[in-house]
Amino acid sequence: MSWVGAFAAGITLVTILFVVLYEIMMRRFFNAPTTWSIELVTFLMVWFSLLTLAMCQRLGRHVRVDLLISRFGARTALLWNFVTLTLTLVFTIILLYFSWLDFWESFQSGETSASIWAPVIWPMKLAMPIGAFLLCFQMISDLLSNARRVFSVTRPDGMQTGKEDVGLWDKAFLQALFWFVVLMAVSSWLLVTHPALGVVVFLLVILFAGVPIFAALGLLGMMGLYLHFGGHLAVTQVPEIFYAGIGNFTLAALPLFILTGFILEGSGSGEELYELFSKWIGGLPGGLGLATILSCAFFAAISISSVATVATIGLIALPALTKRKYRKSFSYGLVGSGSTLGIMIPPSGTMILYAAVTEESMGKLLIAGIIPGLLLVMMFVLYTFLYAWRTRAYEKEIAPSWNERWRALGNAVWVILVPLLIVAGLFTGVFTVLECGAVAAIYTIAMVLLRRKVRLRDMPRLMTECGLNAGFILIIIAGALTMGRFITLLRLPQMAMSAITDLSLSPGMVILAMMILLAVLGLFLEVASVMMITLPILYPIVMKMGFDGIWFAVLMTLNMEMALITPPVGLNLYVIQGITGSRLAPIIKGMLPFYLLMLLGMIILYTFPRLSLFLPGLLIG
Repeated sequence: MSWVGAFAAGITLVTILFVVLYEIMMRRFFNAPTTWSIELVTFLMVWFSLLTLAMCQRLGRHVRVDLLISRFGARTALLWNFVTLTLTLVFTIILLYFSWLDFWESFQSGETSASIWAPVIWPMKLAMPIGAFLLCFQMISDLLSNARRVFSVTRPDGMQTGKEDVGLWDKAFLQALFWFVVLMAVSSWLLVTHPALGVVVFLLVILFAGVPIFAALGLLGMMGLYLHFGGHLAVTQVPEIFYAGIGNFTLAALPLFILTGFILEGSGSGEELYELFSKWIGGLPGGLGLATILSCAFFAAISISSVATVATIGLIALPALTKRKYRKSFSYGLVGSGSTLGIMIPPSGTMILYAAVTEESMGKLLIAGIIPGLLLVMMFVLYTFLYAWRTRAYEKEIAPSWNERWRALGNAVWVILVPLLIVAGLFTGVFTVLECGAVAAIYTIAMVLLRRKVRLRDMPRLMTECGLNAGFILIIIAGALTMGRFITLLRLPQMAMSAITDLSLSPGMVILAMMILLAVLGLFLEVASVMMITLPILYPIVMKMGFDGIWFAVLMTLNMEMALITPPVGLNLYVIQGITGSRLAPIIKGMLPFYLLMLLGMIILYTFPRLSLFLPGLLIG
């Protein structure tokens, strides 16, 4: 059943794509914009997001913090799966129950939206009970599968066991379960008696227990609303919070840009970009290193995925750098840090998430990342050039012929047009951000099919993969907004602002504290989770202190770039480790100089806000 949901999500994404293109044609060529396209896209986004949940569960795509549970033995980990699966199942059943009541009430009353189009909205509200039901079904299947493995006479590592090893007896599991129950009881008590402290303790306990982040955030929000703001009646608003979160028109651009990146990743475009830069600048000191940085920055900007960039460029660049005798740790740093640049340069997934939570102008946010992104590229390029010039620890590239250079340019120009199309659309105002995503996706699909880089029969797989990668992000947003509603009603941002006022901290110290907090969270959580957990509290404080929200978005995004290359959860580190089979120590060593460059970049961007605000002010006003 999960495959059915994932396939339906892919079809929904295609429908979104064509609805947006229809709106572009009607508005640009016939001067007759529709009255229904925006609302229809938000309805389809709800279906798209919720239909992917079961497949994300089946394939293990839901994000969790596994720093502690990864230390469990194989049998203990199997037993602990019962705990995390059960808690997630409880959350999903509650969501299924209340979303079904919400749907049924809407269906019986014939509820319509408040727009000019005014459609009935029960078809949209049906998406949540169906998505929750599919997720419940998959989790029950996972529980049964886990039980079969636990009660099997074969251990998880394949070795035979005796009868005394079969069943629920496991000392490490029972100890972990005892302390988990104690800590959950303490955090629940704190949530009632000292809500602010309870939020922190409850969240830490349930996250480090390995519960998927979307369920952890949702459970905290549900419990808080139930205990403090009306019991059963307060929890009935959770489905509406979910609809508002995942049916956000601002977020509709995210899966379209992800789709563009997945198609380019599967088409060999990374190889074409790398060949282009290596042919044109490979003869300079450290030329192949420079080509790696530029290829990473360019491809990351197209795909909006740092991890996809590491995997794509790393498979091409690392063998080439090794062949030319570049030091391994330096090569790892080039690929891993260069791949982070795409979450700053538009289209930026972090900026889209920031806009969805804060309601800042998405156009301004995306354009704000251009100068900071180019600044970081120049800093990386300069360091690479100086490192190669000083150490001479490489073999120089053989100068290619001009025919080879022009051939490489001819092959890559079709890929280069993708980010240029996006940036030009944003600069000129011809397209909205959502329309830029649709145009980029259609252009990319047409380009790779006509050039026979991707076969037509591969498109359903790419659509499904896109749905999975967008789906787990969108459901985290919905869970975070549920927690955010509870935090807002508790007035935690106001309490934090009061504490800051009482401490008489300077504005600079407040921003420094925020950056340290984000950096610490980035050690343990992935980017979307950090942003969704912190923004409901930090953004109101930033605005109350008179800072610019666009400027803060740039600082936050740069902080998240740094999180991608810091252990123990820096995803780029593990992708490189998977590609090379290297130990983590040399990989981290290679990242360190680039991490320090990012830190310097943050100081520069803090000191000179105009670097972030000049283009948004100039082009959008």
